[in-house]
Parts: sequence; C-alpha cells; structure tokens
Amino acid sequence: MTTGSSGPLLRFQALCLDTDAAHLEQVAAFWSTALGWEREPGHGGAVLRGEGPGASLWIDVVPEPRTVKHRTHLDVRVDDVETLVAAGARVDDATSFPWVVLRDPEGGELCAFPTREDRGPGLYEVCTDCGPDPLPITRWWAEVLGAHAGQDEGDDWAHLASVEGAPFELWVFCPVPEPKTAKNRFHLDFRATRPDTVDLLVQRGATVLRAPDREISWHVLADPDGNELCVFPAEGS
Repeated sequence: MTTGSSGPLLRFQALCLDTDAAHLEQVAAFWSTALGWEREPGHGGAVLRGEGPGASLWIDVVPEPRTVKHRTHLDVRVDDVETLVAAGARVDDATSFPWVVLRDPEGGELCAFPTREDRGPGLYEVCTDCGPDPLPITRWWAEVLGAHAGQDEGDDWAHLASVEGAPFELWVFCPVPEPKTAKNRFHLDFRATRPDTVDLLVQRGATVLRAPDREISWHVLADPDGNELCVFPAEGS
C-alpha cells in the first residue's frame, strides 16, 4: 500500500456523470441496466444505487452538451452486448480489441468486457486518459487514497487496485495523444479523512476550482492532470 506520512487523505464516496436535460431519462435508464443498480426517486437528476455504500452513480443535469470524448469512462462486464444495445447503447468498435467499445444514449464512451466464472455482470473498471507516462498520476492517486499502484510488464497503462470503499476492481490510467480540453463528464466524489485534506492535496499538486459557497458544501478540485474531483468534508467537520 502506498501512503504518505499523513496516511490516506481521501476515501471513495461515489461516481458522478453529467448529462444534458434532453438525455437524462435515457442515460439513467441505460446505466441502471449496465450497472444493475436501481434508480432512487427524489433527486433533480438521478441517483442509481447498488449494494454497498460506495455503489452509487449520481447523474447530474448540466447546461452544456457533450462535445468531446470522455476523458474518464466506465468499463462494465456483460453476458451479452446486445443487452446494452437494447438499453440504448450503440456499438462503436467490436473488432479492434478483446472488448467492445460502445456509446451510451448521450454518446459517451464505455467498454464492455465478457463476464467470467468469478466476475458477473456490472461495473468492472474506471478508466481515465492521461499523458504518455501513466505512472506519475497513478502514483499520485495511490498516495492520496492509500491504494496500490501497478503496471504490468508490457502494458502502456497503469492501474490502482484496492481503493477502499470503491465498487470497481481497478482504476486504470491510459495514455492517449490528445490533451484534456473540456470538463470531464464523469468524475469521482471523495470524503476527506481529515480537516486539512484539501490543503494537503493542494500542496501535492491539486488545484481548487471551487470552494464551498452558498450553493455547495464541498470543494471542487482538479488533480495534477486537470481531472475534476469533489471532496466532501471529513466526518464530524
């Protein structure tokens, strides 16, 4: 486990997805099917919940439409890709990889992997694009989460494993040639483990994009690669 002298600064809390109002119902229904999570009533957007406190996807309505490739996307396992197609996805590439690349009803990318004897359908991985060397950002996240950073021989991507409280097996960082140009449609929410978490994250290279104000009670930050994350106050703060 990779930790600093202060220990893990963040604990996983939830997954979040932005969508425009026109696609909300289609996107919520699709991801409910893809993840096997039920929709909760009573939210301005939509909330999907599975088993366990970290198994939640908050779908928030935003004014801006999707314009670029998802910088962060989800990988799922399915018995049959046609299940996702019937739920509103379209196949983008079924032949180039050992997995199938699809788009959800708003056009956001996702990857579908087959189930295994020990891995049933549902959420598999979170994948985030990065620069040519994935290890620096992977190690940064391993440090602040107290997770395991790894890179298998021959792979150009790196991964995090054993993210406490997370409903996914791995968080994978994949090198791509294009830079980040727009706000991520997918991001992760975290709970601070201590009152000075945000200050310590900034010292380690994060940037505060928005502090708590009259509308929100959490911090919006960007990691050293510019990926957005939300940090909620430590319990009892």
